[in-house]
Amino acid sequence: LQLAVIYFFNQRPKPVVTWVDGSAISRALDGPGLVTNVGAMVAHLPPALLRGMTHATLVVEGVLPILLLSPWWRKWTHGLAGALMLALHGGIHLALEIGSFSVAMLCYLPLLWHPKGESERVLVPTQRRRQLELVAVVGLLYVGAGRLSRDLILVPERPHVPMPALLDRATLGLGLWQPWGMFAPDPPPSDYVLVTDAVTRSGRRF
Repeated sequence: LQLAVIYFFNQRPKPVVTWVDGSAISRALDGPGLVTNVGAMVAHLPPALLRGMTHATLVVEGVLPILLLSPWWRKWTHGLAGALMLALHGGIHLALEIGSFSVAMLCYLPLLWHPKGESERVLVPTQRRRQLELVAVVGLLYVGAGRLSRDLILVPERPHVPMPALLDRATLGLGLWQPWGMFAPDPPPSDYVLVTDAVTRSGRRF
């Protein structure tokens, strides 16, 4: 359900000009601050292919909630959903430098695997395990909310969630920063690189 919600609300606002005319991926790969070497090579593919990839992204994000929540043939729908997720997020990870987003999404893939005979097993967690899971979930929600309140600099009216300095540094070091607001509904219209000209006391120039 969580995955379905993520893809549904990510795809829903995207039918804007750049996604409809097929220019969204080309536009996203045009920014030097985010694109990787692989992304730079992809950006030089024929325009028709880039438009096809853009429209395919919309189709994949639109069909994933259906595949994930389908009550029929779950083993096969989940297998197809996993393959589409691997293609989507693997492509994003190779083409763009956007932190841990793609890797975090791919961490869901083991949950879509249906081992043979597993459907007959019903696992009832112990009270102790449920308590530990609750603590873990509350902790992750707090860390997520705290990072969002610091990292969403493009949303000045965001609420502020207090976070200890040690936890702030630790979550940054682990790559848990959350500077969202890039590709839904639109890729950024421009990108830039700041260059600072500096001379050290010894006369070295950087």
